[in-house]
Amino acid sequence: MRLTLKKSLLLLCALALFLTACQGGAETSAPPSAAESPGAAAASPSSGTASTPAAPSPGAAPTATPTPPTPTPPRVPILDGSTANIPMGIETLKRYFGLSEAEAEIQLTFSRTQPSYRALVEGRADLLLVNIADQDTAAFVLASGVALEYYPIRRDALCFIINEINPVKNLTGDQLRRIYQGDITNWKALGGADETIVAFQRNEDSGSQALMRELVMKDLEMAEAPLEFRPGEMGFLVDGLAAYNNAGNALGYTTFYYASVMYQKSGLAFLRVDGVAPSAESVADGTYPFLNEYSAVIRADEPPDSPVRALLAWLLSDEGAAMMEELGYVPVGR
Repeated sequence: MRLTLKKSLLLLCALALFLTACQGGAETSAPPSAAESPGAAAASPSSGTASTPAAPSPGAAPTATPTPPTPTPPRVPILDGSTANIPMGIETLKRYFGLSEAEAEIQLTFSRTQPSYRALVEGRADLLLVNIADQDTAAFVLASGVALEYYPIRRDALCFIINEINPVKNLTGDQLRRIYQGDITNWKALGGADETIVAFQRNEDSGSQALMRELVMKDLEMAEAPLEFRPGEMGFLVDGLAAYNNAGNALGYTTFYYASVMYQKSGLAFLRVDGVAPSAESVADGTYPFLNEYSAVIRADEPPDSPVRALLAWLLSDEGAAMMEELGYVPVGR
């Protein structure tokens, strides 16, 4: 009995030692887990093979590629001013902003000289290409309290037009003043035919009329002209001169650029004043007597970094002057 018990204890001890040995061997030989294995995250340095990224699951939405923001185009200023500057306004917007002709025309108003000053003061225009303001308009601007900045851009002339069959080809400044005062009424007194002088004028809100009063008449009053001899548009004045009675006794005035470039009419001729004919050369060298400057005009409260001031700077540059010359204008300082 005692022997049997001793054998049983020995067997149990041997079994326990055997089980312990088996457990230790299993722990030593088990392979590392995927999370612990160096090759699970990256290829072995000696293998030279990169790991393949996991494919996205079939139901996952594709990642959107960010789209860079579209830059906001600069605001195109509204241009207004004198009729003779319409070609300049269109070409300026085409070149500076890359607009088509149709797009540029949308940005133009050109309500004529005096109304354009009101549009600028009231905020309906941003930049004027304009002639001088008459006394009433200048008073309106002053009373508004809105300060304006003026930048001369080109030179022009107030020229006088007659029918080409009129034998009188030259008049003095004093003779022109006396005609428009009503003192000289017949061409015969000036060496012409025995015909009444039909002296056309412009309407009071036009730049040409302001120039006539400023450059020619000075402080002298002009005789009242019948309504039919005071057309509202420069083109109507030129047409009226050409068509009136076909007798060659009409006389009128407009700006040189308009009559020589924008609205040429056969049958008409420029009158010499004090022996000098209006031309690009006599305007540029200052020999023609009735000269004026057109200006670019903006509000003084226009911000320094605004598109309006940037456009103004371009107009005043050599590139802007070259554009004016291409269009037949005479830039200031050229």
